[in-house]
Formats: sequence, structure tokens, C-alpha cells
Amino acid sequence: METTTWTIHTSLIGGCIIGISLLLMIVFNGKIAGTSGVLGGLLMPNNNDSPWKMTYIGGMIFGGLVWRLILEVVPASFFDAIWMKKDEILPLKASDTPLSASVMLVAGILVGFGTRYGSGCTSGHGLCGLARFSPRSFLAVTMFFGTGIIVASAMSKALW
Repeated sequence: METTTWTIHTSLIGGCIIGISLLLMIVFNGKIAGTSGVLGGLLMPNNNDSPWKMTYIGGMIFGGLVWRLILEVVPASFFDAIWMKKDEILPLKASDTPLSASVMLVAGILVGFGTRYGSGCTSGHGLCGLARFSPRSFLAVTMFFGTGIIVASAMSKALW
């Protein structure tokens, strides 16, 4: 599996885009961008908030597709001009992961259960909650990352 090189430019650009998106969500919609809550709310019957939630989730999917198209159409020289190498930001292929589909399915179910049990995910707690100095979000993010480090370490030893 090939890793990407961290650059301050890509991190800064990505962080600014995420921050502006969160700010716009709060200013124009009065709600935080907790993705698990948005998706969970779509699954509830008789939900009056469905239109904006469908737009939010659809925008995430559409944004990913647009980014993929940009990467295929824009020449590499453009990315070099803004201090990024095109091959460093291309998404990984499914064949790049050593995990089987069944392991990823179980992992997805566990993540889904954990977000409901923890009353939110990293977008709600990590991005919005920490920005609001929420103690509950600080605890949640500490648990998310701590558990992630432990599981990633255990999985890397088990796989290699």
C-alpha cells in the first residue's frame, strides 16, 4: 500500500474548506454538522428535517464525485503549481487495502453502533463540539482517537 505525503498546503486548504462549511451550516441552518445525526435522522419516519438532511448527504456524495472528476481531467502541472503532486492526492483503490469485505462490514457496523452509543461522530464532536469547547465532545474525541490508535496498532500487528 502506498502512502501519501503530508503537506501543509493540502492540510491547510482542506481544513479551511471544512471550517467554512461548518460555519455556513451553523449560520444559515442553525445546526451543527453532525453527520451521524443527520444520517440517523433521515432513517426516522415522519421527519420534517428530511429535505436539508438529504441535501447534506447528497452534497457529500456529489462533492466526492466532482473531486474525482477534477482529478481525472485537470493536468498534473496544475497541481504542481499549487504545491501538490497529483499522485499524492489520488484516492486509494479498493485493491490497496489488505482487509476483506467481511472485516470491513463488521468494522462499519461497529462504527455505526459506536456513533449512536457515543451520541455522535467525529464530525459532530471532533469538529463542531471541540470548536464550541464542549467537555462532552472533548471526552468523546479522546475516546475515539484512543480506541482508534489501539485498534490500528492491533490490526497492523495482526496483518503483518
